[in-house]
Amino acid sequence: MQFSRCWAASIPRRACAACATSAGYPIWHGNGKQPQLDVRALYAKSASVQGLWLSYLSHNREIMEPAWKQLSEWIAQRKLAPVIGQVFPLDRAVEAYKLLQEGKNYGKVVLKIG
Repeated sequence: MQFSRCWAASIPRRACAACATSAGYPIWHGNGKQPQLDVRALYAKSASVQGLWLSYLSHNREIMEPAWKQLSEWIAQRKLAPVIGQVFPLDRAVEAYKLLQEGKNYGKVVLKIG
């Protein structure tokens, strides 16, 4: 199974399907906006899309407990780390929030206190 990520701000979300690897999966994350997907880009690569409803999963203890355990192990082993996109001093919190609100962030937006 191969995954591709089109995170660059210069690539429109609707074009991300074209970035999928052969027989791969383009990955979208929710941002509250209606996704635009031209499925013709998937045909040529035999790629597919799979939905994931995180709010449902987060309330399903049977699924979430083993997932959190595995994630915690990977974090402890340094196999998994968040991608830090930008760090803002606390006095620029409004600017950081606007970046998130407009969906222009790449990775995590961090507020540095002190």
